[in-house]
Amino acid sequence: MAEGQEDPETKANKDHKDGACFKTGPQRDLYRDTGLPNGTNPGEQCDEYPFASTLEGAGKASWDFSVKSVPAKDNRVAGGMLREYYVDDRMLAWDEGLDRPSETNDRFHMKID
Repeated sequence: MAEGQEDPETKANKDHKDGACFKTGPQRDLYRDTGLPNGTNPGEQCDEYPFASTLEGAGKASWDFSVKSVPAKDNRVAGGMLREYYVDDRMLAWDEGLDRPSETNDRFHMKID
C-alpha cells in the first residue's frame, strides 16, 4: 500500500461510522431510518467502537458496532493513546498476503471495563 493511503478495512469502517453518525458518505442509505442521532453537538466528534483501525470495526458485515457523540478533546486524547499503544506494543497491520496469516499477523483483544 502506498504511503498515506488508507487500507480498505479502515476506509470501510470510517464509511460506516460516517453513515451511522452523520448520514453521509457511501453507506448513508443503510443508516438513514435507523433512529440513530444525526451528527454531533458543537465541540463534539463522533466516536465508534470497535476502533476504525481494527478488523472488527463498523465495516464488518455483522455491523455490530456503536457510535456516540463525545467531546472532541476527549476523542483526540483517546485516539492518541490508541496510536501510542499500537507503536509501543509494536502492533503491526494485518496482511492477508502472508503465507500463514493466522500465525504471522499480530492479534490482540480489547476488553473494556
